Amino acid sequence: MKNTWFIRNSYWFFILLIIAIPAGQASIQILTVIGYILGISLLFNSPKILINELKKSHYLFCYLMLFLPIGLSLIDSIAPINTVKVLYRAMLYFGIGIIAALISVKQNKKMVKIVFYICLFICLDAMTQWIFNVNIFGKNPAINGRVRGVFGNRYHLSYFIATLSPIIFFYLLSLNVTKKVKLILAFILLLLVTWTVIVGGARAGIVTLLVSILIFGLYLLKYGYIKNIFIYFSAISIALVLSVVIAFQTDAVQERFNLTTKVATNESFLERFTTKRTQLWRIAVDEIPHYLINGVGARAYVEIYKQAPVELKQSRDMNHPHLYFLQLLLETGVLGLICYLVVCGYLVYKIYTASAGVEWLMVSFLAMMPINSHVGFYETYWMPLVWAPLGLGLLLSYKAEQEKRCSNIFILGKI
Repeated sequence: MKNTWFIRNSYWFFILLIIAIPAGQASIQILTVIGYILGISLLFNSPKILINELKKSHYLFCYLMLFLPIGLSLIDSIAPINTVKVLYRAMLYFGIGIIAALISVKQNKKMVKIVFYICLFICLDAMTQWIFNVNIFGKNPAINGRVRGVFGNRYHLSYFIATLSPIIFFYLLSLNVTKKVKLILAFILLLLVTWTVIVGGARAGIVTLLVSILIFGLYLLKYGYIKNIFIYFSAISIALVLSVVIAFQTDAVQERFNLTTKVATNESFLERFTTKRTQLWRIAVDEIPHYLINGVGARAYVEIYKQAPVELKQSRDMNHPHLYFLQLLLETGVLGLICYLVVCGYLVYKIYTASAGVEWLMVSFLAMMPINSHVGFYETYWMPLVWAPLGLGLLLSYKAEQEKRCSNIFILGKI
């Protein structure tokens, strides 16, 4: 394959895809179409090389495990238009996966660095809005006390930063500075990220960040980066406590706390704590037995919700049940759930065995883990953080393994 300008700079496509998420749905749609066209064009030019990499990296396997259940759910879909739209969007990420095959380990280092600074900017912008009531655009889009920053009228700040937190962690780990400086930076950045996630007002974002810290901590333990476990967890605990104490001064956090701890109410603690999401879960659970094999169709929960009893409904229509494993089980059936769980399990395995691309494998897992409860799994806003990092992580891991294998063969040859 010729070393063209596009191949040398292809990593910018993924940076733009990440920037497109706060920019809005239209930006994501345009960029994914462009990515698909570029990817398929590359496939026609070098079919054997690219298909071989997609297969041996297991990206093709993981992609099909997520893609095929969508197609099977279309057979009995009660909202076929919605399911076709999901099928179309998922198809576009096959082309984007081909572009991921162009990224080298060296290019990934540049990409991680740039994404780190993008996340840092978003965090600082959120802090600016929290302190001065104005974001980078000179506006204050906070609603119900939630800081929204560059996301404007959307609630994605907490989810976005928490899900991309592995990029921040791994970039810090790669810095060529003294251990003391690295520890100080780690404390400051953890404080900043945690603070941003909390003032964003989304509990699901906090859960994602905690899972991210746990997975990263286990990674550090496995590879010997942590010598003193007590100091590591003490530093994390102090940063988390400080963030909670400071962020508790926001209206959003206080409002959520008061809502959860209010005694004079007929609602159960679980209903208050989850903002009545238990009712959304019940709607899904009640319908699952009727569509057990291949589900009601991707993005068809909204139709189930419309037919639900009035006492279970909220003030607006809901297009997903706010829990991923329930959404996949309802919308793609047992077949879809099994495939989805296999991919999740494989991602966890690769996180602790891959030689490169681990940060993207972690991002993909956090974006699709079964306990996620924020935006829908198949939504335009969220698919870039599920499918694109999946391709990047698996293909970078494969390339690193190939380079190591070639290096070992070269050394043995010399001996």
